[in-house]
This record gives sequence, structure tokens and C-alpha cells, in this order.
Amino acid sequence: MVNLRAATAILILGFTTIPTYIRRFEVAERSMSPSLAPGDYLISVISKQPRVGHIVIYPSPDDPSFFLVKRVIALGGSRVTLDRGIVTVDGTIRREAWSHGHGGGGEWEVGRDELFVLGDDRSISRGDSATIGPLAVKAIDSIVRFRYWPPTRFGPVRT
Repeated sequence: MVNLRAATAILILGFTTIPTYIRRFEVAERSMSPSLAPGDYLISVISKQPRVGHIVIYPSPDDPSFFLVKRVIALGGSRVTLDRGIVTVDGTIRREAWSHGHGGGGEWEVGRDELFVLGDDRSISRGDSATIGPLAVKAIDSIVRFRYWPPTRFGPVRT
């Protein structure tokens, strides 16, 4: 059960705080399904310190006015291998309850100031590290923290 006071406080902050700290986004694509779905409204916090598992928002390399939403799979200094939907980071297979589908394959060295990000639905995700390579940390706009719409999915976003 969602703590009503905490949820109300987050909503008030999300709608009234200066936009330089908190942003609101609507999910437009299915690449993060089932974690996020088209029509979900999110509150994200401006931060350049994402951790593995965080869901981040960044401008699309093809159209900077359109933002993409992906999950952080690995941090700088890691070696990532993707093979038939199985992700290996530094030789260890990542068990990801939220991921499904088979995306592309390959192997990447993640630079010191970079992240490796993927959509949860690997079969339809585009604009993630499997297609554009590791993402510069400075490209991150914000980290998703909370979903406020629809009411049936109201609450913190699982990381």
C-alpha cells in the first residue's frame, strides 16, 4: 500500500518545485515495458549520478527534442556483452527480472564517464547502447523516481 502522505508530498513537489530539480515526462514508447508503458506520467530528478538499475532519461541522438527512457545496465569501466537477450557485465550474467526479448548482440567497453543503457523490452528498444554504443554520463537529463499516472500504477518506479 502506498503511503498517502508521502505520495501527496511527492506530487506537490513534482508540480511545484523549480523545474531545474524535477522534471515531468510522459512515456510515449513501449521499449521499457512492462516497467513503464505508453501513457505513464513520470517524475524524474535531475542527477548525473545514476546507478545500475536506475531508469534514466536522455535526449534522442536523432532528435534532441525527443527524450528516451532506458535502464542503466553498467557503469564506466565495465565490459558488456549482449547475446540473444542475455547481458553479461565483466563476465557475470545479469539476472534482470524486468527484461525480456532479444535485442542485438555485441561487446562494448564502457568508458570512464559513460553508461551502458538498454530498454527493458530488448526486441523493440532503439536509441539505447545496443544501437548507439555507451552513453556519456553528461548526456543524462534525469533519473526516473515516481509514476503519478495512471492511478492504477501510481507509486515509486522499481529499479
